[in-house]
Amino acid sequence: MTFIVQLVGEQYLPNVLPVRHYHPDYVLLVYSKRTRSHFERLQHFLQSETNVMGVETDAFNIAIITEQIEQALQTYQERWKDQTGKTTLLFNLTGGTKAMILGAQQLASHYQAPICYLQSEGIQSVIYSYEWNMNRLRQKERETLPSYLNLREMLNLTLGKEGVVWKENGPSPEEGGLFERAIADVLYRDPDYEVMCGVKFYDNIEIDVVIRYQNQLGILEAKIDKKAGKLEGIHQLGTAVRPLGTYTKQFFAINNNDSEGSQKIVREVSRIIIIPLLEYKRGATSLTDGDAAILTAKVAQSFKE
Repeated sequence: MTFIVQLVGEQYLPNVLPVRHYHPDYVLLVYSKRTRSHFERLQHFLQSETNVMGVETDAFNIAIITEQIEQALQTYQERWKDQTGKTTLLFNLTGGTKAMILGAQQLASHYQAPICYLQSEGIQSVIYSYEWNMNRLRQKERETLPSYLNLREMLNLTLGKEGVVWKENGPSPEEGGLFERAIADVLYRDPDYEVMCGVKFYDNIEIDVVIRYQNQLGILEAKIDKKAGKLEGIHQLGTAVRPLGTYTKQFFAINNNDSEGSQKIVREVSRIIIIPLLEYKRGATSLTDGDAAILTAKVAQSFKE
């Protein structure tokens, strides 16, 4: 039996990908008052595939953190230690505060339990595992992780339950919806991407196109003609990216090259990738080959940065 101790931070993937990778029998999520809602979301998401327990602790006091994790481990001792005294503990030190990491590492050293750490390296999610040798850590493995989550799972994890918090409505019924569909159709044809159109959440936020590439998310707003020169699409991206996470890629597809003044500044500050699809004409149901090439190149380049 494998028992993973995980530290809950602001991002969900550092706590989900190792579970999908190691398939533990038990997971102890260590969280603070600030990340209690994240713990509850993770507990709900993971409970169908493993046994999830939690312990709330201080975010910054290393002594308290260490003591409370130790107390939780003693409570669940029969789940990670067999009759011979052999342990099956694994500490994931990816999430949480620096103080939580230090406290957990101290306990890992005490139990001589292996450690793992999840790192995003360009387009890849890489997990490093370490073991103890003469009280010193040495790297055991470096493994590149596959795409453990589909788009629906990623949205359920970051936003909440489908049908309650979010839903996919499809392209807009307005004329701009043809532009959205044309963009989505190009991305649909690429097996590297998973795409949804017209994703609405929290009742008042709607994104034209949501994209998954491996273990990353992207959101795209598509505006044509005069709307392309306004701030509406940029505001929609800025509102949507907050609940989805700061690592979400943002794209703004337009059919004109209006990038003057305040809009240009907002785009640069917001790290929004502009995708100029200048050959698209109002009412068209597909992108030209030239625009399709620009779209796929811009999206691929952003995800691989």
